[in-house]
Amino acid sequence: MQQSRRAVESYWRSRLIDGATDEEDKVTPVYKLEEICNLLRSSHESVVKEVSGFILKRLEHKSPVVKHKFVPWLGTSIST
Repeated sequence: MQQSRRAVESYWRSRLIDGATDEEDKVTPVYKLEEICNLLRSSHESVVKEVSGFILKRLEHKSPVVKHKFVPWLGTSIST
């Protein structure tokens, strides 16, 4: 049961990153960026590493729109 819960939470975190960095040429809502930052600040080291892996995977995306969406996120996470 615990393993299933972890898998669901991991999936939710990957969807959170995917949703914040979709291919639509729209600005990512600030609440999504804050949600990711809060998750990283309050989570265990293993979760932070997992989310970092999701982020690095998204940065490999060929779309410049996806890559560009990380710029404000990085600024938000560094300044807080």
